[in-house]
Amino acid sequence: MRVQKLRVRNYKSIDDSGWVDVDELTCLVGRNESGKTGFLQAVERINPSFGGDGYDVYTEYPREEWTAYRERHEDDPDVVASARLELEADERELVEREFGAGVLESPTVVVSRDYADRLRWELDLDESAYVSGLLEETELPAELTTECRGADSFDELRERLEGVDDPAAAELRETAAGLSPSTAAAEIGDRLLADRLPTFQYIGEYTVLDGRIPLEELLDRRDSGELRPADGVFLSLLSIAGIDPERLRETEERRTAVAELESASRTVSTAAMRYWSQNENLRLRLRLEREGEEDVLEVRVEDTEHDVTVEFDGRSHGFRWFVSTFCTLYDAAGREDGPVLLLDEPGANLHARAKHDYLRFLREEVAATRPVVYTTHSPHMIEPDRLHQVKIVRAEPPEGPNVTDDIGLADPDSRFLLKNVVEMGMIDALLARPQTLLVGEHADHAYLHNVSELFRALGKDALDPRWTIVPVGSERNVPWFVSLIDTVELDVAALLSDRRAVDGWIDDATIPAENVRTVSEFTAGSADGTVEDLFSTECYLEIVNRAYATEIAAADGVGESLAPADLGGRGGVVERLSEAFERHGIGDGRFDREVPARYFQRNREEFVDDLDDPTRNAFSTVFRTYNRTLGSFEGVSEQRKTLWEVLNLG
Repeated sequence: MRVQKLRVRNYKSIDDSGWVDVDELTCLVGRNESGKTGFLQAVERINPSFGGDGYDVYTEYPREEWTAYRERHEDDPDVVASARLELEADERELVEREFGAGVLESPTVVVSRDYADRLRWELDLDESAYVSGLLEETELPAELTTECRGADSFDELRERLEGVDDPAAAELRETAAGLSPSTAAAEIGDRLLADRLPTFQYIGEYTVLDGRIPLEELLDRRDSGELRPADGVFLSLLSIAGIDPERLRETEERRTAVAELESASRTVSTAAMRYWSQNENLRLRLRLEREGEEDVLEVRVEDTEHDVTVEFDGRSHGFRWFVSTFCTLYDAAGREDGPVLLLDEPGANLHARAKHDYLRFLREEVAATRPVVYTTHSPHMIEPDRLHQVKIVRAEPPEGPNVTDDIGLADPDSRFLLKNVVEMGMIDALLARPQTLLVGEHADHAYLHNVSELFRALGKDALDPRWTIVPVGSERNVPWFVSLIDTVELDVAALLSDRRAVDGWIDDATIPAENVRTVSEFTAGSADGTVEDLFSTECYLEIVNRAYATEIAAADGVGESLAPADLGGRGGVVERLSEAFERHGIGDGRFDREVPARYFQRNREEFVDDLDDPTRNAFSTVFRTYNRTLGSFEGVSEQRKTLWEVLNLG
């Protein structure tokens, strides 16, 4: 059976998650206390891989509903967790062989666990086919068999058997008396499908492997069923290596065992270290040491660069955590009957780069063989091109289910996390568009891009489409941006308001000085002018007046719109507007340059006729200047160094 969807109801903070699509790797996000852990824990008990005691209605049923539910709990227990599954071909054949050809109208099965710890089955059954299957097992008179075979439902079968004086008919009548779609589904499920139901394993505490473990004690605990969590990790490691620990304690096999451990070391290292890019020189080594009267299994870590080995417990916590969880999950993924894995905050102890490696491990090794559902608070544990596999868990949503894939229904914390994922994906995408024009803020991007598109439509000088305009949040971020994305791969130029933000690091080895320009070079205005100063004052005020129409109309001391005379003062147009907004109390007294920028971006076609000659000339000069710059990039990429090298920081 293949898991398609999961659902949790009436459990702790979850009223109803709704049906949640399950991909090979499904990610749950949400703020703390939203119900992510509860969802996983409830799902595990549908069919836990290590058994369990079911649900505790007194502590896990939603408190606010408990009073109303308590009276009916014994007679009508609520369902908690459900799985919608698709039967494999052999499972459908098994059901139809036992209960009649065509008895299943759909390969979909829903299985649920309720607060009475009872498993419930829902199947789409063809009642007439089920009836035909019953008749195949019953020796009725031929005429009665023919009549009953035409029954389209269980009710109709009971009607046709009513009053028939025949022992076989009486027996069939007794069977049919309690027959219903739900009882038939329960019989099929309990008899044929229960043993094939996928198991679920919740992992919320990630046990770290013990670097040394006495062999005899390990085997004694295994045989007595008293394994510690760390023992399980060690046994998983040995399983990956193909080592039977029982053979290791046989004295006559000692030499063979040592040789096998050496070979196994290569097997484990090859499998695990592919996903540990933090230090590519590390290798795991398994040893069997004799200490006094007992054999001790030991894991050591070899550093091939320095030709030394150290105890496993001497490595960083992040490395030990990675190796331990790798062993547990890799072993589970390799078992044919392994569980659906429910992982709570995997990778929390890892560095950002290591999180990426670990996520790749989950996708390539674990999710390739079984579904994995995991929770995270880290953008590094979400792939930008797989956001469709992210589900948002909401605590006490005002409407709708607790779990949704609609970003419009996400809480601010979840939106912030996913926004970070998208932004990181955008940065990575820059490497595919290497001509990068850096600007300070979104407003700079909005005006340059949209004026360029208007010019392109008018057949005028537009910015070459090879340029990618990237706002970096603040002009002081430009040096960091350049160093982090590595200018060996990018051809970079910048348009800034204040050149002082980058003084001290501009160098031909990073960005040629002539490729870093300020707005004031293209205008006759303030030395600290912004991109808005490329517009004539009249043209830019037209954008501001439309964007702030309501606030300006409500202000005292100004008319229906702002005119150049209302600005006064000196400096760039943004600085003068800020003074005017404060002086006249427009809006909250603060001018936000993003407001007219967003308005212009949404409504740029409105302003085609408002772009006067001074505005068109200024923007055309900017576009022509940077388009000429493209020619200077040819043949210099190989000579360019990163900022780290220039400053001797790396």
